[in-house]
Amino acid sequence: MVKTASFCRTELLKATDLTLLSMEQEHIDHVLEIEKISFDLPWNSQMFKEEFVLSYSHHFVLYVENKLGGYICFHTVVDELEILRIAVHPCFRRQGIGTHLMQICFQIAFDHDIDNLFLETPCSNSQAIEFYQQLGFTVIGKRPNYYQSYTTINAQSIMAQDAVVMRNSLKKTKNMNKEINHGKTNTTYCR
Repeated sequence: MVKTASFCRTELLKATDLTLLSMEQEHIDHVLEIEKISFDLPWNSQMFKEEFVLSYSHHFVLYVENKLGGYICFHTVVDELEILRIAVHPCFRRQGIGTHLMQICFQIAFDHDIDNLFLETPCSNSQAIEFYQQLGFTVIGKRPNYYQSYTTINAQSIMAQDAVVMRNSLKKTKNMNKEINHGKTNTTYCR
């Protein structure tokens, strides 16, 4: 059970409350706190540090006032963007933080003519699947035994979970937006 911190909010956030920064070494400790809460097998600090040196890796943190609300890590290679990690602190879930983080991906994809965004999520994570579908992602496949997680019966036992592979085809979204806007260049990030 996740303990609710005193800084938890219940109302929707305003954009003025948010500060987006490129993830740096100084953010890692707070990122790891969210990582451990969010994933059965969390990344460690070295895994995040390795991302910092990759030219195709992008990593951002989003602060709500002065508290870390969430983070995202993704790769851009040629005309594809793959989301590796996205997590929101439990106190800020369902308040738009995840959507703000995903909009970063959409903006970078549009700016660099990237047509396809990909991600994997556990088949059992129905909330994540629904969230991604609301952002225009569709299920395109499954990876058997992709994730490992600790069983609740015995913390030493590890079991495998299937992953759902999802894609958002921005080319289709861009064309839909052009039709809707009668040729105007105003592009929205989400369908």
